[in-house]
Amino acid sequence: MAAPQFRKLPADFLWGFATGKYYSHRLSFQIEGSAAVDGRGKSIWDDFSKTPGKTQDGRNGDVATDSYRLWREDLALLSQYGIKAYRFSISWSRIIPLGGRGDPINPLGIKFYSDFIDALLQRGITPFVTLYHWDLPQALHDRYGGWLNKDEIVKDYAHYAKVCFEAFGDRVKHCVGHNLIIAHAHAVQIYREQFKRTQGGQIGITLNGDWQMPYDDNPEKNGFAVKGENDMPLEQALVDTDRVNYFRGTTAALLAAVNEDGVDVRAYFPWSKLPASADGYLTRFGVTYVDYTTQKRYPKASAKFLIQWFKDHHEDPLARPPAPAVSLSKHAVERNSSSSSEVSTAKASLADPDLPTLKTAAVELPTRPKPRKTAFRRWVSAFVALCK
Repeated sequence: MAAPQFRKLPADFLWGFATGKYYSHRLSFQIEGSAAVDGRGKSIWDDFSKTPGKTQDGRNGDVATDSYRLWREDLALLSQYGIKAYRFSISWSRIIPLGGRGDPINPLGIKFYSDFIDALLQRGITPFVTLYHWDLPQALHDRYGGWLNKDEIVKDYAHYAKVCFEAFGDRVKHCVGHNLIIAHAHAVQIYREQFKRTQGGQIGITLNGDWQMPYDDNPEKNGFAVKGENDMPLEQALVDTDRVNYFRGTTAALLAAVNEDGVDVRAYFPWSKLPASADGYLTRFGVTYVDYTTQKRYPKASAKFLIQWFKDHHEDPLARPPAPAVSLSKHAVERNSSSSSEVSTAKASLADPDLPTLKTAAVELPTRPKPRKTAFRRWVSAFVALCK
């Protein structure tokens, strides 16, 4: 019996990468670096990560993957990957250093994210903005206990969200918040009542659905990350076959959910584009390898797998999404630091001659049970894939 023919994902289906999720606790903190640059205030992770014993290797986020300084190089890499969308986080303490509704707004922080959004749109990449990713301004924690004070934190979070809507909503049409339900509800209400009619965007919520399987028979080693990747030679780390197999499974479930079960999945953001860590930098995630000494980026086999998969399974993989019906922003504020405008030698290319030829081992997926018995499980699999 011939194998069933799957329809491709529709032309308006968005795919891209995200830079983090809840497991790492600090999306912008873990990639941006430049912790004390251009007026950024401390988040709760700055002091915490510098407390002895709180991270496995004793390292902190002062540099991370240096994306605040290397954002142009990172966007060039996204363009080479051929993605249609990118989900990133806006650091609360970078745009409101002290965090509160009565505290000053940092124009340099606003300008950084505004320039970043403009550059995404110029490349035909749709921005998806995460409003808060566990990097609470330290000043709010010191002032009233942060999230332990519901009355104050909800008002300050709503103010932070409103500042983002006002600054970026003319170009950002997709915002997501995390499941801090009361604060999230206030942000949604503000957007729908004050901004949706004029900006025409959408706001949703990020929910984490994690499927964890043991790496081996050792009960102490569960979860997903390529085992020992941080200690591997570069050439070996780039051939991340385990991660390829993981994405092979999630993309197969995604396509089956859309075609066989009619699940309305409109976008997929494989996690993550750059290394992410939960406890320092010993455990590596991500489809791009970063040399933390040189900050040079190297695409892994998993990145190449995903790029090819979407070329093969998308009706129009080269189409550019429609741009917002506004001109790109112009700002009078000049940066008083060259940290974000420096041209770095850190580069990455899918055809980098220094990279070994990456070969992905073929993996035979287990035979699927009959559709009538698996619709719910396929829906769950697609939901997990979407939330990663």
